[in-house]
Amino acid sequence: MNDSCVDAAAEPPAPAGWASSAARWLYPYGAVRTALAGPAAGLRFRVAPGMGMMYALGRDHRRALDLLAARLRPGQTVYDVGANQGQFTLPLSRIVGGEGCVVAFEPVPENFAALAENVALNGLSNVNLRRNALGGKSGTRTFFFERQRCTMGTFVESAVKLNADAPRIEVVTECMDELVAAGVKPPDCIKIDVEGAAGEVLSGCRETLRRRRPALFVELHISERHDDERQALMAVAREFEYEIAMMDDMPISEMRVPGEYHAWCVPVSR
Repeated sequence: MNDSCVDAAAEPPAPAGWASSAARWLYPYGAVRTALAGPAAGLRFRVAPGMGMMYALGRDHRRALDLLAARLRPGQTVYDVGANQGQFTLPLSRIVGGEGCVVAFEPVPENFAALAENVALNGLSNVNLRRNALGGKSGTRTFFFERQRCTMGTFVESAVKLNADAPRIEVVTECMDELVAAGVKPPDCIKIDVEGAAGEVLSGCRETLRRRRPALFVELHISERHDDERQALMAVAREFEYEIAMMDDMPISEMRVPGEYHAWCVPVSR
């Protein structure tokens, strides 16, 4: 397993002061806007918390999306696990093209509605929308979700950013291995951003990793009390012989500072 660093991945800071006011004036919640730059340039979206001016300017998730654009190929199938409102789904749809497919998983009804609308605004016929979370087994789970922090929802047991008194909802969960066995097109790449629950997702795709050998793009969330995602990814890499390349400025085995980090993982044989 190679822990080599490949790039820094710090996201730009949110607008502050007058810039924040200008952002709200130019990109009021509920308005439909067109992305002006970056991998999503030309794609339309409805402005909401987590998807506004910085997204339109191509600054949100820019390095992550540039990495995916450089490594994915037209015709491939990508699973967007934790699709939220489509921040990755929209440009991924363009990257894989009409012969490819994006399977987007989002369990929160409000987020799913926004995701479905953003897909429809762009007439994306290569996106398969699934209103559920992925986990170790199918069923229902308790999920933290706070509307004004709508990008931070996750299973109660996995929460990194939200406090224990955050609002809770029940969500449907599916197991990736079961979906693939039932005939859903298997992934060539799995993008995972689930706010602390990546280990749950990985536990439900062991056969997919073993048989299909997809690439993995994982956002890791580390806090002073939560290091499960990093540990789970290293365990998967050892067991299934994956190589981990970090976008950030330290090897995965040395990460201790709380924050968000990005890992691109491929089978050693690739």
